[in-house]
Amino acid sequence: MPKTKKYLVAVSGIATITGVTVNDFERNENSISIEYTGIGDYEFSIDGSYFQDSPMFNGVAPGEYLVYARDKNGCGLSIPFVVYVLDYPRYFTPNNDGYNDIWQIKNLDNLPQSTLFIFDRYGKLLKQLVSSDIGWNGTFNGFALPTDDYWFHLNLENGRIIKGHFSLKR
Repeated sequence: MPKTKKYLVAVSGIATITGVTVNDFERNENSISIEYTGIGDYEFSIDGSYFQDSPMFNGVAPGEYLVYARDKNGCGLSIPFVVYVLDYPRYFTPNNDGYNDIWQIKNLDNLPQSTLFIFDRYGKLLKQLVSSDIGWNGTFNGFALPTDDYWFHLNLENGRIIKGHFSLKR
């Protein structure tokens, strides 16, 4: 008498990351949401080591990340997708002690078509920086500016505009 065996086959495959939504410039509220396609049951990572079921990561520190989607059935890991989470320091102290002497937006050099404008409280343009510039040292025409709040407009290469302010402390 022939024997019959039944198998349960789960359709699964490697995910493709199609994009990432980044909510940045929000201090401790920065987040990354991974967008993907594929047939399978996936888990997600922003560091290649720790994986979680949700494609949403909250409380993300500014920096460069390689995000992944991994099939839970062992079918493989997606091609990594590079993501930049940006933020800015809320103050700087240009006193030449080697700490916080330059105000800069970290990882902006990875977005080469971006432009940063720094203004005083009256709207006077003090400095225009491109992504390859080191940052702003708190001077205007070679003179040290006073302790005060300053404003910026960051025009990102994707058309997004970020506006904010920070303090210069002497």
